Amino acid sequence: MIILLSISAVSLLIGLTDTPDSFQYFALGKYLYFKELLPQAPFNYDRPRTLFGPLYALFVTPLYQLPVPMGSLLIPFIQLTLVAISAVLIYKAMQQIFHKPWPLITAIIFLLLPYNLIYATFMMSETLTQFFVACFLFTMSRYRKSAPRVTFSLLTLFGALATLTRFGFLILFAGSFIGWMSTFMKNRTGGKILAWLPACFGVAIVTLWLLFNYQTNGVWTLSTYSGRHLYDSVVTDGTLLPDMNDSAIAPFLESGLSAGEMMSMPWWEVQTWFSGTGKNDADVDRIFFKLSLAAILKHPVEYITHTIERMGRIPIAQPYLRGNFIQDFAKCRYDLCQNCRPVLWNNFTCWNKPICTPAVVSCTAESLWSKFVSAQNFLYPTVTALLFGISLIGSFLELFSSRPLLRWTSGIFLILLGFHAATEFVQGRFIIPMYPLYAVLLVYPLSLIWTKLSSKL
Repeated sequence: MIILLSISAVSLLIGLTDTPDSFQYFALGKYLYFKELLPQAPFNYDRPRTLFGPLYALFVTPLYQLPVPMGSLLIPFIQLTLVAISAVLIYKAMQQIFHKPWPLITAIIFLLLPYNLIYATFMMSETLTQFFVACFLFTMSRYRKSAPRVTFSLLTLFGALATLTRFGFLILFAGSFIGWMSTFMKNRTGGKILAWLPACFGVAIVTLWLLFNYQTNGVWTLSTYSGRHLYDSVVTDGTLLPDMNDSAIAPFLESGLSAGEMMSMPWWEVQTWFSGTGKNDADVDRIFFKLSLAAILKHPVEYITHTIERMGRIPIAQPYLRGNFIQDFAKCRYDLCQNCRPVLWNNFTCWNKPICTPAVVSCTAESLWSKFVSAQNFLYPTVTALLFGISLIGSFLELFSSRPLLRWTSGIFLILLGFHAATEFVQGRFIIPMYPLYAVLLVYPLSLIWTKLSSKL
């Protein structure tokens, strides 16, 4: 009851917050539901962007359409509820390997991890992805109690759902699907409906999205922005470039960009140099991908070193907040909503007005929320670096644990973190969907230390 009241209070008094990326979900949802195209510069005047996965857009758009202030109330309410359910799933999963009170401690640590609750009030996909990761962890914990085919079938489904929420979780889907196929090949007959239906549904929805992207952009990929994200990792952040006479760099030089400009600007600024050239979204992304790949092949050791270094930066970096976020809450005002100030990322400056004002405006509540967010900011980078250090110890210990669930948790976390570090720019919010796994890594070494101390007392 206390949890429900807390969720309701935050939803009523704080409501929903948008970021520049929030519009991408809104625009995609408008197209998927109503075939309404919201043109976006510089390449999406006649087709929708597939920058992000479709599931969050499908979730949030119907709620946006509700009468004011239902959207600003229901979206954070549902997302905070998903965080609470994820904590319960983590608690249940940890009961398989930890003794009391460590399952409860793991769930509490998960809830208290930096920005976890804050981002649940954002119109962003992190919380929904996190919920699917928690479902994935819970399903793994039931491996010994369920038939392998059933477990891998469910894991394939949750991996697919996580992938269509954030493309960086494709590895969950691919690994689970391979595991399901291996168990299926060993025994092709019989089996419960759960042994095949969830996996088939997961494969079907991923295939449908690939088909949608092919029909829209002419490419069989999850996104037409993967090349540009890789560019940010390799060129902008890694400052790696191929030889100046390499054919992959020619389009950039021909557009008027210098090597210094290419290494100092993010992809969303660099891509504007290709506007007006007749290239579409997929063409531009292919150009960015070729340049990034050529740079990696030219500097493989530097790229690997750079990726490892970025793996340490992502958990420590502060997640994105728009500049006036804390000030708005502290002063009980919503300039971006109420005054519809011009913004750079789209031409629809008032799209967020129906959702970013809370149902009940309370200056006291907003001031307290501002202090809560400010307190979280003090955790970066010192406390977050300490937490990451503990998680690395936990990851190392879990890799050599006798419990399969702990080994899987450690391996999956490191692979996901490495994949994000290798293919995207550094963003602190990338770690938030991995928090169910992160919490386990944090608690395991603490539980071992407590067990050792208890045995000596």
